[in-house]
Amino acid sequence: MGKLNIELWDMSGDMKYEKCWGACQKDAHGIIFVYDPKQANHEEQLQNLVQMFPKNMGIQPKYCMVYINHHNVG
Repeated sequence: MGKLNIELWDMSGDMKYEKCWGACQKDAHGIIFVYDPKQANHEEQLQNLVQMFPKNMGIQPKYCMVYINHHNVG
């Protein structure tokens, strides 16, 4: 089995960071999306990002994963 390198970038899906996305997407082969279901607009925002990122990056949706961050804070 060959060597596998993984590099993780934590970046916001907020549109104010859109100019930074290109640098993070360069040479990527997959995406892990993490969202907080307790935030009012996160599901809608996630749907937009899941449609946009793979298409813009030229990767297939099967190389994307979505995780729901269920956390108990308090």
